[in-house]
Amino acid sequence: MHMLHDEWRRRALVYRGNRQFRKDPRYRLPSVTEGFASRMDRQGSDWALLERICKAYAMSIERQAVASVKYNPTVWWEQQRRFGLEPVINALKSHDCDALQRIYENFFRDDCSTGLIPVHRLKKDYFGQRITEFYARLFLIDALHRLDYWNEQTNGRYTLRDLEGPGIGNPFGVMLEGRLVTMGSEYQHYCARTVTAHLSPGRRAVTEIGGGYGGMAYYLTRDQPEITYIDFDMPESIALTSFYLLKAFPDLNAVLYGEAELDSRTISQADIILMPISELRNLPDCAVDLTFSSHTMSDLSAEALVEYCHEITRTTREHFVYVGSRSSAEIISCFESGGSTPLTLVNAREYAWNNHVAPDAGHVECLYRVQR
Repeated sequence: MHMLHDEWRRRALVYRGNRQFRKDPRYRLPSVTEGFASRMDRQGSDWALLERICKAYAMSIERQAVASVKYNPTVWWEQQRRFGLEPVINALKSHDCDALQRIYENFFRDDCSTGLIPVHRLKKDYFGQRITEFYARLFLIDALHRLDYWNEQTNGRYTLRDLEGPGIGNPFGVMLEGRLVTMGSEYQHYCARTVTAHLSPGRRAVTEIGGGYGGMAYYLTRDQPEITYIDFDMPESIALTSFYLLKAFPDLNAVLYGEAELDSRTISQADIILMPISELRNLPDCAVDLTFSSHTMSDLSAEALVEYCHEITRTTREHFVYVGSRSSAEIISCFESGGSTPLTLVNAREYAWNNHVAPDAGHVECLYRVQR
């Protein structure tokens, strides 16, 4: 029944999209074919970087085994591990850098990014010999909806050039105006701009809880060089993020787990810090100006969500930006510590990025002020 519902929803989207975009010059199916063409980058070995990643991963797994159960993988992430991540986990555990090189240089299309790049649930329809007309239209219509919403939300201040990425991992998307618009790049760019909008000028530190493969972090780091970016996530995601960001910014000072203490000195000197989620509790008090999380915290149990809120209010000086389910937002808004409310809701708005696909998803974007 669920599969039938999904199929009906996809067909309804294509029907509406055909009517909405039929006169739009961007509505060209070859832009999807061109966008999915292979862009594999094989310009040498990343052996030294992969060795760092494997070492940090091994230490992260050891740490996770003795950390609080509140930092355990969610049921959803355990499913991703079982159904898509076994090859990359085996490569990381065995320090097989040759296998890891092959996996990561193709990560946009490889199962190692299962759960991080949505099209994987339809990979047989997009990564085969030929994309059918129906699925090409489905992908293009979704991309145009999201691009138009991005343009609306950013008041038309940016162009497609601002969405260009580093080309790492054999990315795919749609070709528009001669540029590859990678799937999800418009949302990641928007999130980076949202984070920046709530930061004061000067050197600032930002925490992200659940950074995926580092898409938002790329735009934030690219456009705001005075920011120290700190990501806390599951070890497999941190390993992939490490590859992506350290390849994109080889000249920046990046710290992986086990390479330095997570203290004020490290934060002041580093540009990028990538840590397993269990290390969130070791982040110093008032260490960052803003904490950001998109969808990750919605998967937490109520007990774990409260634990995360404690750590966010302890470590964050100014703001917390949350994107996720309305039910989790309600738990966060009611969060109390010691009889006081450390988080004050400044603004809440409907999360409408996927409304053309799932108008009843019930997601929100909330800005909280941390009380001191």
